[in-house]
Amino acid sequence: MACPQASPTLKPFESGIESHAMLIETMLPLGRADSGLKVADGTVAITEVAADACYAEALGFDGVAVQDNKDDPYVIATLALQATRQLRVTTSVAIAFPRSPAVTATTAWSLARLSGGRFVLGLGSQVKGHIERRFGVKWSAPGPWMRDYLAAVRDLWAGWQNGTSVNHESGHYKINLNVPVFTPAPLDCGPIRVHLAAVNPYMCQVAGELADGLRVHPICSPHYIAEVILPAVRRGSAQVGRTLPDDFEIAVKPLVATAPAPGGARLRSAPPAPAPSRTPSRSAATTSGSVSLFLCAVQPSVRRGARSAGCALAGAGSRAAAPVRSRRRC
Repeated sequence: MACPQASPTLKPFESGIESHAMLIETMLPLGRADSGLKVADGTVAITEVAADACYAEALGFDGVAVQDNKDDPYVIATLALQATRQLRVTTSVAIAFPRSPAVTATTAWSLARLSGGRFVLGLGSQVKGHIERRFGVKWSAPGPWMRDYLAAVRDLWAGWQNGTSVNHESGHYKINLNVPVFTPAPLDCGPIRVHLAAVNPYMCQVAGELADGLRVHPICSPHYIAEVILPAVRRGSAQVGRTLPDDFEIAVKPLVATAPAPGGARLRSAPPAPAPSRTPSRSAATTSGSVSLFLCAVQPSVRRGARSAGCALAGAGSRAAAPVRSRRRC
């Protein structure tokens, strides 16, 4: 499928402290406020993914993000990447633990090769009930488990890229069988970027140790990001002797209310806490400062009334990427 040419753009992001570059992404499917979280028939229209990705690229979005809800996010990402030329595609997020690190590493490697480096691997842990009762996997403390998981993925990638034997051993994984027929060829598009979904300080610290970016929950307030998340990321980076890179990304997905004209949507002063905030690790994010809602008037001509909440990547020292963008600034 031929897509219109779209030029990548960087936008200024004002953090209140310093200025960063910002990337803008939107969620697939386009034009749906609920992507299937609340309704039984809310699956992605998989035959429309390629067209939606093309449309997002033509509008000037820097990227699209795909979820791990009712369809395999890697299949959706493949369709989006195959249909576009410049658009960055991120899993936001793929659930890590039900999939072996070797399986995830191989899938991401293939998508990086397919796209010339436009794929970003976004991973998350999920909660105990889902891991045990939806996926049938034995639960373990998610922070240490994710550290071992990411280390295994990175060890596999390093071995494949450098032509060296993989020999990973940690509390959760032992990977040391090296068979040439199952070893992918090196990539020529640069390293794969990894984003980690995190809310609590421990997982944010793991992101600082091993990830290239962090994806925060929509309920996280600016105060919580500044006072809890970023210090934990920097702490994790320092503990492993890593200098946090300038392009470390913080992806935020603000809650957005929209209307065809200013004043058409009413901003509630005290919105009820969404269900995800009732888990212990997430509730802290809403009690540290107020939850911010943003009001944005969008053009009525947006395709199919597309007014999805989006996410902005704000740099931690860093640059930012954000879903949702119209030509007007909110």
